[in-house]
Amino acid sequence: MPGPLGMARSERQTMILPGHIASVLLATHFLNVDRRVALGASLFPDAVDKALHWLARCTPSDRLWAHTAWTFAGSSLLASLIGRATGHPQAGRSWLIGYTVHLLGDVSAPLAFFYPLSKRGYHSGARFREILRGERALSWKVLAAEGLLALAAVATEVYFGGNGKSSAKRCAQ
Repeated sequence: MPGPLGMARSERQTMILPGHIASVLLATHFLNVDRRVALGASLFPDAVDKALHWLARCTPSDRLWAHTAWTFAGSSLLASLIGRATGHPQAGRSWLIGYTVHLLGDVSAPLAFFYPLSKRGYHSGARFREILRGERALSWKVLAAEGLLALAAVATEVYFGGNGKSSAKRCAQ
């Protein structure tokens, strides 16, 4: 049965690194958030889950704990508290937006958002290994969508300038 992007469940893939970076850069151009915090938040789920699965070998999936509602909410609250304590009150909002952009990029494939309460969307995590070994190809639809996102991000950087401020801030000045 076709799902997002017209792919069958077995073909669905999540966004890869260039798409995550491009999407958060685009989001920060149009929202009044700290680009560095939002970018860190967008990369955080994969950095944690891939390291736990591939390096530490202590989780059965490369998209598990940091891709759950619990880590999303807890890390956003922590970023907000740290931001307020250090005089950066926008840190919490920036983290929340960056993390949300990451999770939205991953919705084309099953996501175990409420794990361990629900194992719906859980997968074994072998996909990345299969891609590296050449046993499974990345979908051309996903690659095309990420290529367009990357082009849009580059065009936005060129048009608005890449000084780290969002266009919302620049337009208000």
